[in-house]
Amino acid sequence: EWMDIYEPKPFVWTSLVPPVEWLPAYIRALKGTPPTENDKRLQGDLQYSISGDAVAGLTVGFMLVPQCLAFALLAGLPLEVGLYSSFVPLVMYSLFGTIRQVQAGPTALMSLLT
Repeated sequence: EWMDIYEPKPFVWTSLVPPVEWLPAYIRALKGTPPTENDKRLQGDLQYSISGDAVAGLTVGFMLVPQCLAFALLAGLPLEVGLYSSFVPLVMYSLFGTIRQVQAGPTALMSLLT
């Protein structure tokens, strides 16, 4: 039931740095090791795939870097700020984020809202 998701849960230190939890499961999946119950919970319905992740990363890079450079130019900021705004949020989210299907950083939707 959906209410189970919102029930209070005890604090787990891996919630501060999620890769501590999902990186070992990702490595086991790439090696072909049978997944544990926790691995299945972390993975959900979306299979781990190094090629899929590489394609997703390249796609985000090809779209996000020019977009961030254009936003920096529109704002009258140096291009370096645009590059920082494209890479720093992605690196930070890879360390502290908890959802695999999120694009962090400046996007067109954020531009329309501000």
